[in-house]
Amino acid sequence: MTDAEWARHTVDTGRMLSGHVLTYTYEFADSETLWYSDPAYEKPSFKMGAAHTFELPCLFELDAYESLTPAQQTLSTKMIRIWTDN
Repeated sequence: MTDAEWARHTVDTGRMLSGHVLTYTYEFADSETLWYSDPAYEKPSFKMGAAHTFELPCLFELDAYESLTPAQQTLSTKMIRIWTDN
């Protein structure tokens, strides 16, 4: 559902900006994404995949999501290094 709402606009915006400035885009497609830490949000019985905002725990320390697994921590480190060129 989130791709239908966000993906096309993101691609269009990236194309438009790239005619004026150096532009980078990414696709977050981790199939083992974290779920919310708040018990009010019941975890579904199926994999959610990489829905809108589910990459945020890999980029920021957020209490709203479960803790990163070791594999997700590795992905997080790679993402931050690429984004910051560190």
